Amino acid sequence: LLKESSLPATFRQRSGKTKWWADKRSWEKREGSKEVKIIEVKTYNSRGKQVNVFKPNEAVRLEARFNVEQEVQATHFGVAIFREDGAYCYGPNTLFDGQPIERLGQGEGFFSIEYKALTLQPGNYRFSTAVWDSKELWAYDYHVGFYKFEIIGDNQNGQLLNLEHYWAPK
Repeated sequence: LLKESSLPATFRQRSGKTKWWADKRSWEKREGSKEVKIIEVKTYNSRGKQVNVFKPNEAVRLEARFNVEQEVQATHFGVAIFREDGAYCYGPNTLFDGQPIERLGQGEGFFSIEYKALTLQPGNYRFSTAVWDSKELWAYDYHVGFYKFEIIGDNQNGQLLNLEHYWAPK
């Protein structure tokens, strides 16, 4: 596990709790050493249409194109989701998912992630995308809260997620 002090300035822990928040002052900024540069990010709905407005529980695909200026070793890709108020919702990456990247050679490439059902409640959110070093101590390129998106509808209960669940009878 990483120490909080080793995380980028865009994350901080509040009051010793385990909730993570975005420093919204960093949103729409780029951080990183730039050996790899993310050059384009697009999001697609369940019908394959490029959009940034989704229905609750809809399949969503994010695609990121990047250019490798200088070859890098032992890296990984990450995508984080933040609610508009800065609450950290979810942040998978290829390292945690057991798919580290041994090396990226010079030239263009892409990565994508597909959420089978984005279970966020209606509201406004942001994607952050990054190409990290192998230990996630620094970024080659990190687009902090760059990509706004919305889940449409009414959030009548104020919850963050709508997780599929079942109640068993007594």
